[in-house]
Amino acid sequence: MSNEVEIKTIRSDSEFHFKEKGSEFIGLAYNFDSESDIQQKLNELKKNHYNATHHCFAYKLKTGEFKYSDDGEPKGSAGIRLFNAINHFDLNDLLIVVIRYYGGTKLGVGPLGKAYYHAAEGCIKNSRFVKMKKYVSLFINYEFAHTSLLHRSLSNFDTKIISEDFTLKPKMEVLIFTEEELHLKQLLSEQSNGSIHFDESNRSLWLKST
Repeated sequence: MSNEVEIKTIRSDSEFHFKEKGSEFIGLAYNFDSESDIQQKLNELKKNHYNATHHCFAYKLKTGEFKYSDDGEPKGSAGIRLFNAINHFDLNDLLIVVIRYYGGTKLGVGPLGKAYYHAAEGCIKNSRFVKMKKYVSLFINYEFAHTSLLHRSLSNFDTKIISEDFTLKPKMEVLIFTEEELHLKQLLSEQSNGSIHFDESNRSLWLKST
């Protein structure tokens, strides 16, 4: 299991096409964060390109899961090359698929591996990147007298206010960048002499880094 709190991925799907000695290579890049969604996309592509010779792929998720497949190509000539491209650009939550329509001329393992890497690199370079950060939900219980203190402190951290409730006793839900949660709690407890309290929600979200 990965402990990533910041990742880089792609904003949207992208493609890259080229031909090598008669074979057509179609590189496709997709942003996914679950293996079930990835499998659904792979099944869809096999139906859409049912007459293609090979459907090679690699994926890597922020949770640590990864997989790659040569789909009938010589071992080490395709899937690992796609996975290497993902790692070269330091990406996560990414599926790379390279579809090959064989053109009648064998490339050899070395040139074939270069062709698959080129296809993966091409669709990645055609993508726009985005950085994502992991936020956790935190409920803050406080006194009215500490309203200014709370808002002032939050402004110095990477937080997003989700809701505020003043019905009985003031309560606020915030999203805070995972790496800053402990520091915020310590600071608010110290500055309020322990009168600010926190409830955990065990909810986390990945949001675009600003």
